[in-house]
Formats: sequence, structure tokens, C-alpha cells
Amino acid sequence: MLNLNWKIFIVLLFILGVLFCMRDSKNFSGRDSENDSLDYFFEQANIDTLPYAKRLLFTEKALAIVQEQPNDSMNRVNYFKVANRYWNMKKWVEFRRVCDSTIKNAYRDNDEFSIAKGMGYIGDYNAQNNIIDSAYYYYNKSGQLYQRLKTQRQYAEMLIQKSRLQYLQKDYSGGENTLYKVLRMLKMLEDYNGDSIEAYDILGSIYSDLNEYDKAIEIYNRAIQKFKIGNFPSFFKSKAQIYNNIGIVYEHKREYKKAVFFYNLGLNEKDIRGDNIFLYSTLKNNLAYSNFKLNKLKSTDDFYEALQISDSVLDYSTMVYCRLNLSEFSLFYKKNKEANFFAKIALQKAKEFQSKELILASLKQLIITDPKNASKYSQEYYTLTDSLALAERRNRNKFARIEYETEELTQEKNQLIAQKQNYTLIAIIVFLIIITTSLLGFIIFKRRQIKLKQQKQKAAAEIYRLQLDQQQKIEDGKQIEKNKIAKELHDGVMGKLTSIRLNLFVLNKKTDIETIDKCLVHIDEIQAIEKEIRTIAYALHNDVSGNLNTEIL
Repeated sequence: MLNLNWKIFIVLLFILGVLFCMRDSKNFSGRDSENDSLDYFFEQANIDTLPYAKRLLFTEKALAIVQEQPNDSMNRVNYFKVANRYWNMKKWVEFRRVCDSTIKNAYRDNDEFSIAKGMGYIGDYNAQNNIIDSAYYYYNKSGQLYQRLKTQRQYAEMLIQKSRLQYLQKDYSGGENTLYKVLRMLKMLEDYNGDSIEAYDILGSIYSDLNEYDKAIEIYNRAIQKFKIGNFPSFFKSKAQIYNNIGIVYEHKREYKKAVFFYNLGLNEKDIRGDNIFLYSTLKNNLAYSNFKLNKLKSTDDFYEALQISDSVLDYSTMVYCRLNLSEFSLFYKKNKEANFFAKIALQKAKEFQSKELILASLKQLIITDPKNASKYSQEYYTLTDSLALAERRNRNKFARIEYETEELTQEKNQLIAQKQNYTLIAIIVFLIIITTSLLGFIIFKRRQIKLKQQKQKAAAEIYRLQLDQQQKIEDGKQIEKNKIAKELHDGVMGKLTSIRLNLFVLNKKTDIETIDKCLVHIDEIQAIEKEIRTIAYALHNDVSGNLNTEIL
């Protein structure tokens, strides 16, 4: 029994140890470590099913980490990721602040690609907040930078954004020119069918507004053909959007059967309601209206479904047009009060959204549904039409001015860059001239020094040679003097001494007075010889002293 208890105890210890190790393993490699990971925060912030507050918290945590990173290209990539999370959560102020910080850092690092991308993001911000001229300005600046960097894809995207603004401001000619420029660019690129579809979509809308319906349908069909070439994420639902636009064109042509066909094609796209609730409600409203025109609308359920969805997601365009369609439907069945009610609510919603186009559509319907106040609505309608036309014309002029001013600024910038380059080149040339001149001067100075040294050496050698010659001359002079003295001594003094010696030799034989007297004469001669020797010695002494002095000098 005791052994069994011990075994159970050992097994329990083993299980606890395994559990402890599993916990540690999770701490090191599992979710706890991911909590401090930037990628983890980005991933969590992008999960739409999470509560809004949690997604916002994860985004702020990611931003806190990014702000501590060094200012490099990867840091700016992370800043853009943070901006995208704020955009998805409609945190416009935070989105703009992050974009401004990113552009500021990009300027510090001279990162033109990030500057261009940041300006494109700010263009999106202004477009979202209906600041059209500023949006156009930033798209234009971004596009110019991309063009200079030769990044054709990004340049094309900015042109598409500009064309969208031109379309919204009814600058149809400008938008058309921009889009054909984009399509020519995209034709040269590979696998950019998504951008082509977007360009065709806007171009088709331009032709639709210009009542060139056949041309619009042709352009939309080109977009449909692009879907057969490339694979696109289903959640974009861009194909359903094209079907909706084609349906609208047929609706304008009063070919309601074809309109119904294309609206149904859009609604039959997979997961259209879950992936793009805005487009789904628009298709439902448009389908109900075309069926109404065909006298095939059995109930107003589709209208009310679209109305309920648009009210819940604040899709002002659909909520206004849905009420206008219900107003027209009620008026058709002689329900005038109901028709007037829907038209008034439509006008109220249009004014809340501050959309002049929606306001005009609502006023136009109210003129019909409220005859008593028709003059008032008519006056407001025409006043607004005039102001809208003026505003559109001003905006078109603004676009042209922005283009001109941006080009002018670019030219000035290029001129400044060219001037800076010229000044730099001139400074380099002057510096090189100074360096070259200094180097040449140094070389000439060194050569002069070397030449002077050589001249000194040559002069010293010449002096030394002259000294040797002088010394040789002195030696030769000495030798001549020696020979001369030797000759004088030999021929003169020695001859006389020999003669005296021979004459005095007689004393060895004779010692008489007569002989002695004769010999005394020779003693006088010896004195004369002594004087002569002194004279020669004196002359020799003077010559040696003179030569020594000459040598010293």
C-alpha cells in the first residue's frame, strides 16, 4: 500500500512538471510573447470582428512602439500601417497626424517615395472630408513625385484619384484626358488590371453623365473583360459595382429590363451583403426602382430593406435616393401626402450630408409633390443650380490653377536644384583650380629649391675645384722655388764652397805666413757666401709667407 502511494505521488509530480514546462513554453513562444510584438498589434487591429475599442487600443500600442523606432525606411512603413488602421476605424484626425509625422520624417531622410505616398494619403484624407481642392493638390504633388521616381504604377493611381475628383466636379473633359493618359500608361505595364478597371469605371461614369450611354456601356464592358484576365479579392466587389453602373445607364435609357438584369447580376455576386453592405443596399434600391418602372414591383420590401440598411450605416446617398424613389412610387399610386413626406425627409437628409446634388434631386421631387410651395422650392432649386454651376466652374479653374502652380513650383524647384548644382559645380571647379594652382606653385617652389640647391652644390664644387687648382699652383710654385733655390745653392754657393774648400785644402800641406795670408782671403769669401745664404734664406722665407697668406685668402 505504501509503495502504491509513492508511485501515485511520483506520477502526480511528473504531471505537474509537464504542466509547468508547458506553461513556460507558452510564456516563451505563445501569446504572451506576441503581446509585445508589433506584428501582433497590427494583426489584431485589423480584425473587424473585434470590438472597436480593442482595435483602437491595439493600434495605439503599435503606434507607441513605432514612435520609439529609429527614423528609417522600415519605420515609415510601420507608420503607414498605423495610418491604415486609423483609416479603417474612421479616426480621421489621428490618421492625418500620423501621415504628417511620416512625411516629416521622410523629408529628414530625403525619402521621396515615402513623401509621395504620404501626400497621397493626405489627398485621401481631404477627399474623404470633401476638401476637394486640397485633395487635388496633394494627389497632384504625389503624382509628380512618383513620375520623377519613375514608379509608373503609383503615378497611375494618383492620376486615377485626380480623375475621380475631376468627375465629381463635372470637369468631364479634364477627367477624360487624365483617364486616357492612365490607360495608355497601364497598357505598357503588366498585371495592373485592377487599376484599369477603376479607370474604366470612372470613364464610363463620365460618358453616362454626358448622356453618351452607348459609349459608357462600351467602356463598362471593357472593365468586365478585365475581370476575366486577372484574379481580384472578392471583398472589393468591384465587378458588382460595374454591374450596378451598367444598370444605371440602362435605367437612364429607360431600358428597365436590361437594368434589372444587371442589378441582379450585381446582387448575385458572392457574399455581396456581408462584404459590401453599401453596394448591396444601392443595388436593392435600384432594382426596386427599375421593377417599379416595369410595373413588376409587388411590394416595397426592397425599398425598405435598402432604406433600413442605408440609415444604419449612414449611407446618405442611398438613404436620400431611396426616399425619393418611395416618394415617386407613392405619387404614382396617388398617395400624395406620403409622397410629400418622403421627399421632405429626403431633403432633410441631403442637407445633413451637405450634398448639393442630393439637395437638387430632393427639391426637384418636392416641386412635384408639394404644388403649394412649388415656387419656393423652384426658386431654391434654380439658386442652388446657379451656385453649384459656379462652384463647379471655380473648382475646375482651381484644378487648372493647381496644375499650373504645381508645375511652376516644380520648375522653380528644378531651377533651384539646377542652380544649386551649378553653384556646387562652380565651387568644385574653383576649389580644383585653387588646389591645382597651389600644387603647381608648390611644385615650382620645390623645383626652384632643388635648382638652387643644385646651383649651390655646383658652385661649391667649382670653388672646391678652384681651391684644388690654386693649391696645385701653390705646390707647383713651391716646387719651382725649391728647384730654383737648389739650383742656386748647387751652382752658386756649393760651387764657391767647393772652390774655397779646395783652396783651403792647401793648409794641410803648408802653414807658412804667405800661405795663411792667401787663405785668409778665402775666409772673407766664406763670409760673403754666408751673406749670400742669408739672402737666399730670407727670400725663401718671404716667398713661403706670401704663399701661405695667399692660400689663407
